[in-house]
Amino acid sequence: MKKVYSFLIVIFLLLIGSQVSFAQQMINGNFEQGSTNGWTINNSYIPIGGDDGSNIITSVDITSSVVSEGNFALVMKISGSTPACGTAHGPSATSPSVTVILNERIALDWRAVDGGDDYDVYGWIVEVATGNKTEVLYERGDSKPWTTQAFNSPYAGAVKFEFLCGTQDATCGTVVGALMYIDNIRLMAPDAPVATPATNLTSSSFIANWTYNNASPVVYYLLDVSTDPNFGTFVSGYNGLNVGNVLSYNVTGLTSGIVYYYRVRAGGTLVGANSNVINTQPPAPVQSTLGSVTGTGATINWSTVVNGTSYILDVAYDENFTEFVDGYAGKNLGNVTTTSLSGLDATLPYWIRVHAINPLSSGDNSNVVIKKGTPYIYWPQPHFIINGELLDETELNAVAKTTRTSNLAGTYKYNPAMGVMLPTGSNNLGVTFYPTQSNWYNSTTGATQIIVIVPAPTVQAYNIVAQEVEGYNLKRITGTSFTIEWERGNGNKCAVFVRQDISGLVAGQVGVQYVANSKFKAGDEVNGTGWYCVYNGTGTVVKVTNLKPETEYKIMVLEYNEQYNLPNYNLNTAALNPIVLETLEALTDNNMQASNYISPNNDGKNDVWVVQRAEEMYDYDLRVFNNIGETIYESKGYDNTWPATYNEEELPSGTYYYIFSKGEEHIKGFITIVR
Repeated sequence: MKKVYSFLIVIFLLLIGSQVSFAQQMINGNFEQGSTNGWTINNSYIPIGGDDGSNIITSVDITSSVVSEGNFALVMKISGSTPACGTAHGPSATSPSVTVILNERIALDWRAVDGGDDYDVYGWIVEVATGNKTEVLYERGDSKPWTTQAFNSPYAGAVKFEFLCGTQDATCGTVVGALMYIDNIRLMAPDAPVATPATNLTSSSFIANWTYNNASPVVYYLLDVSTDPNFGTFVSGYNGLNVGNVLSYNVTGLTSGIVYYYRVRAGGTLVGANSNVINTQPPAPVQSTLGSVTGTGATINWSTVVNGTSYILDVAYDENFTEFVDGYAGKNLGNVTTTSLSGLDATLPYWIRVHAINPLSSGDNSNVVIKKGTPYIYWPQPHFIINGELLDETELNAVAKTTRTSNLAGTYKYNPAMGVMLPTGSNNLGVTFYPTQSNWYNSTTGATQIIVIVPAPTVQAYNIVAQEVEGYNLKRITGTSFTIEWERGNGNKCAVFVRQDISGLVAGQVGVQYVANSKFKAGDEVNGTGWYCVYNGTGTVVKVTNLKPETEYKIMVLEYNEQYNLPNYNLNTAALNPIVLETLEALTDNNMQASNYISPNNDGKNDVWVVQRAEEMYDYDLRVFNNIGETIYESKGYDNTWPATYNEEELPSGTYYYIFSKGEEHIKGFITIVR
């Protein structure tokens, strides 16, 4: 390690050590020897000022029952009598000497209580060379809990600490007495400096900077430099490097392309806490709104950043920046804050970001700005609408496209306007497309011919049921799922919708084909109403997952007729349609219904380990282990087939333990095997 010490610093560190504690410097400074070893005790009546005591009794001892820190503290006691309203003092205790520097911050813990009347106690710091002393503690009262008294040393060099117990007849009844406790005399380390940004960065060096604004004296600073923000490792030579009493330091011998981190600590007799951490990486610029936007170009603007000497531009076809526009993958623009784009595809969105670099490292990316694309409308033939229905804001067969995307998500508004009933046959229809990803795409318009088609079914689905069936693997309602069945109406197909609310009915939109997913909330939602499609087809059963325990859900099945992928829904209710179901309570150690007994003797009873709610634990990791922690069985989920074997060998009788785990959730228990 590099060490740059002045002659005075060397002498100072030889005397006291660079990071030793105050209690280590002072012999028995915190009384942890369990005695007054090293202290000078005057166990007698010590009159000061107008003291006039008689029958004064004093004592000095070490206590282990009343301490502020550690195991022991000093206690001094006085008792006796004085003339009415008088004072008396004694005993006193003087510490061993210790070396300090001028204005060094010192603290001690003290406590006082009355023992017949009020306490009247003193504390001084004494300069050994001259005998001069300065009062650092005085108080009179009836009760004082442990209190930290902090002060700056008015002396440099060897000092001692003197404490005097005393009492005052506050009640003027002549009987007096008090106790004074002292503990944990210590130096207070300097405050943490404030590290400020690096300057003068080159490909192999930078100047580290910091400030210090505390009155506590600083003799030197220790500098750490690392390539790890947590300082798990250090750059060679910069692990607590003593740089002297300066506020900046030139760090050399570095490698370009690496982010360096630095922090400092202030040192006097003790070393203080670490400063904040500064790194050499430029901060991220901030992009502003695009300017001069056209179909094929725009102007980009961003803010300047500290330590940024050049700016790098990325323009991509996707939000994750996995595919870049030719010529715009890390384009070095120099030290500028604006540039222009041209020659872009008007139908496509572009993602734009910049970051700053300097000779040592590269900064984080700016915020991303998007240049929107304007899609075009494509109409596959033929186009249809429902017979007898008023024209609505319906997607129908219109498709919004770009040169790279065949079907954009969004909504379509048609012209003629909503409320017009089109006659049977062919009609002219215009459309405006409003993209779902409106921050990526502009709206656009198109036109086509439309043909009027089929009505909705007349008979709705009915008799939705979900009952529990006995048997560990046939539970129809669990804490996170249920399986439902229904009777079909007369539609071509049906769609099943589930809502975490028992109010309202689902209103399937004419012409909208809802994408189903049996995982609740993974399928399409109906117009933001909380109804999610969990099934869409010709069947009569579905298992719905991803539900919350002990929660009510409403289920409704809609029959619909479909032609050319244009559904027309029956929105009426029917017998047992809709219905409300409530899921079971969440899985816990107590309700997962796992057997804790296996007797694998092939008698058809308890031959395998059975967990009644195993079907709900398909995404849990199971581990079974013996009483010394060896894993004897493990699986993803559990299918109620384990016959108490390990490597196809029968396990002996005994107690085994299991744990189902999913993330931070754990369900535990035991199994007894009896053979």
